[in-house]
Amino acid sequence: MKQNDHQAELQPPVSQKRRLRRQIFLVFFVVLEVVMTLVPFLGFIPVGPINATTLHLPVILAGLLLGWQAGLVTGFTFGLLSMLRATFQPDLTSFIFSPFITISGYSGNLSSLFIAFVPRMLMGLAAAWLSRWLLRHWHKQALAYGLSAFVASMCNTLLVLTGIYVFHRQGYSHVIQVSVSALFGILAASITGIGLVEAILADIICVPIVMALQKGFKDLLV
Repeated sequence: MKQNDHQAELQPPVSQKRRLRRQIFLVFFVVLEVVMTLVPFLGFIPVGPINATTLHLPVILAGLLLGWQAGLVTGFTFGLLSMLRATFQPDLTSFIFSPFITISGYSGNLSSLFIAFVPRMLMGLAAAWLSRWLLRHWHKQALAYGLSAFVASMCNTLLVLTGIYVFHRQGYSHVIQVSVSALFGILAASITGIGLVEAILADIICVPIVMALQKGFKDLLV
């Protein structure tokens, strides 16, 4: 048997290599979520009564690079870490993200699980589905990825803040010491302020990474 033939037998099939590579990237994104959560002021950044976050970045990257299933898993990880942090490192608003916390007489409940998990999981789905749809109909890759990252990030912000207003406006307005009537304006300002910053950050960071990895690992994207 020739040496080249022997080496070919030792090499795994391309599909197996692709599957392994994708699994490694998924594990990396999940671990990155954990590390960013544990490092103070990296994953969660206090901005007044609202926490800005960078934990949306691995979720969006997973969705853009690996597809909806990876986006869903990484988004679930984001939600789980958010709930655990609210449970074991509570602050005044932790009842919004954890059903196990009571602050000033206001308790978390099933809606807290919705706010913690659903927006983050839908963010990964949105990044994957929208990018695939745009790439089929619009062949400008950088713009397709940029729009998808922006929309996915804003989807997370809108759903989290809408969930706060719908399910916890009484408790939230009480703990941050504002009137319920003023809360809507505060949350709307957060959408146009923190939400836009997070969405722009997603474009600045995610798009170059996706474009670079696409060139380096042509069989990575789905």
